[in-house]
Amino acid sequence: NEDELNKLLSSAASVCDCVMLAEEFVEIEKEYGCVGVSDGAQVILPAIAEKVMVGKGSNAGVTNLGKLHLPEEFGDLSEKLCQMISRIKFQGIFDIDLYESKGTLYFNESPKSRCSFFCSSSVSFRKS
Repeated sequence: NEDELNKLLSSAASVCDCVMLAEEFVEIEKEYGCVGVSDGAQVILPAIAEKVMVGKGSNAGVTNLGKLHLPEEFGDLSEKLCQMISRIKFQGIFDIDLYESKGTLYFNESPKSRCSFFCSSSVSFRKS
């Protein structure tokens, strides 16, 4: 929620001398994880996991319960993700988080560093 965001930003500012910009606060209604693998030529995205129960506190970010969906259930979204992975010539295992809020999906990148931050942008998709 917005109070948690303000506390996180204040905490980060006290340990990290960095500039932070929040364009918009988005309340997350659903969270999805897209785990796949790429060898640089072929991208495999076997399923998209809806995160039903996510850990709190020291277990924040850990999915405790999820529901698997076939990529086809998300229309052209899985194809767009695979094209993006292919275009950047990524090789290895990838884990992409998506957040849904008011019918819009947000692509999320959350690096695991001392001063973590979230970069989100909305993506359009047609859900079947």
